[in-house]
Amino acid sequence: AQFRWLDFLVDADTFVTKLVEVLSVAPPRLKKEIIGSIPEIVGDQSHAAVVSALEKLLQEDSQVVVAVLDTLSNLNLDALLQEQAVTVAISCIRTIHADQMPHLLRFLLLSATPANVGRIISQIREQLKFVGVVDPRAARSKKLKGKASATSTDGAILDALRSGLRFKNMLCEAFLKELKLVDHARDHKVIDVWLIMLIYANGGALQKSAEKILKSKILQGYIRETLFHQCIHGNTEIVKDNFMSYLSVSDYLLACKEDKAREFATYLFTALFEEFSDTFSRQELVGSLITHIGSGVSYEVSSALDIMISLTSNNSEELIPIASHITGILDYLESFHEDNLRKVYEIFCQLALAAGFNTSSGGSSVANELLMVVRKQVSNPDMKYKRMGIIGALRIVSAIADANAAVNYSSSQQPNCEEALGLLNMTVNSCKFVTLPLILLYDELSALFESNVLHSAIIEWVGEHVAEFDTLFLADLEDGQLSEKYLCESIEGELWMNLDGNISPVCVNILPLVSTSQQRSQACLQILPSQFLLLTTVSAIAL
Repeated sequence: AQFRWLDFLVDADTFVTKLVEVLSVAPPRLKKEIIGSIPEIVGDQSHAAVVSALEKLLQEDSQVVVAVLDTLSNLNLDALLQEQAVTVAISCIRTIHADQMPHLLRFLLLSATPANVGRIISQIREQLKFVGVVDPRAARSKKLKGKASATSTDGAILDALRSGLRFKNMLCEAFLKELKLVDHARDHKVIDVWLIMLIYANGGALQKSAEKILKSKILQGYIRETLFHQCIHGNTEIVKDNFMSYLSVSDYLLACKEDKAREFATYLFTALFEEFSDTFSRQELVGSLITHIGSGVSYEVSSALDIMISLTSNNSEELIPIASHITGILDYLESFHEDNLRKVYEIFCQLALAAGFNTSSGGSSVANELLMVVRKQVSNPDMKYKRMGIIGALRIVSAIADANAAVNYSSSQQPNCEEALGLLNMTVNSCKFVTLPLILLYDELSALFESNVLHSAIIEWVGEHVAEFDTLFLADLEDGQLSEKYLCESIEGELWMNLDGNISPVCVNILPLVSTSQQRSQACLQILPSQFLLLTTVSAIAL
């Protein structure tokens, strides 16, 4: 320590040589202290000897790398010596202990100049391994120190990169330029994803550039889901500080018109939801999806609804605590076409089933709100809303009258078939005297029976309802002929398309319905195809 107070050294180069000899036998603590004092002892004229000596020292003892880097940072080096120092630091990337890596990265990023930035960036990309990449030294470290310690080290490395890249356009642009040149999926690394996310967080023009490059890489197939999986899966503590950046990138991709970009966004939303179980993160994620659902852009709305269906199908019970946020989807019902309407009702039915659909025993707020909305729609005289209500009502019926529900839900969640019958009865009664809604209802019921296995009570009820088909539309035949002639303004009715000949017992009595002046009879004729289809569907199921 007393050397610090010397005014000058007569032979600084020899002093440095002797100092290095002393360092070779000094204990670790004293060795680091001596290295740290070199800038205060040696003048600028001997910096070349100092850099060479420190380089040699690093080759012999990698434990002093932090002290050496601090010393190099405190020396007033010319451009040539600075490049030599950078070369020394780069040579340590592959061999340095993970705990010391943040210091090395800070030194390299602070030492970057337009002349060497490309080399620094390239070497960091090629040699740095962290977050999700397992090497033997990292594996041993995790066994000895535990997962928390390894996570802390990875977090420190990310912090070093974040602080080095923050508002440093030269570095960020160099990183993005380097990433552009990678043209094979096998050449991309986990660090590439993190660099994109850290640069993205800077905002402004850099954020736009990061988005553009990421999208291009995804569409080309160069950056794949496995890289993001390595970044996100099992790294909650590390990703936590960057959660909003990941979510923002997911939003950007989901709004893209390219299917591949939206498929990637689907993976990201799902991965983030599964990795982050805290209420805040999931509320933010669901809120983002609802924003997309309300965007009015068809492909964006459809993809966002698909993600919500996936989340509710696989994690319905976990979504119940934030169900109040999901109900915001109901505000956009009027803007959805039929396919998206079905998706919306699918989402709410999944949530309601998870919470308990039996409103007679209190039920859930989700179920109550869903039933209230659907009943209002079904009762509305406007065909637009009645159509929405019919689709919603039948989706609810299919959910709570599913014959397999007993297998999928606990006793406390058992759907109530009486609830389904009540809703179905209300829907039929609201459409009974209006032609178009009734046609839609019958068609939807036919499709429902063909695609779902429903409770026998539902099938019996519908079968009884459509049994009036015989009375409304059929007439008896005797030996394949009409029992009496039917005349309408001199027009005599006759049998058409009698495929069974004399053994045919009945015919469809169309002419009387066409000729009558009663509006109800004419309406019945409009309903005939849909009602007949429903009757045959139910009859086939009964067999």
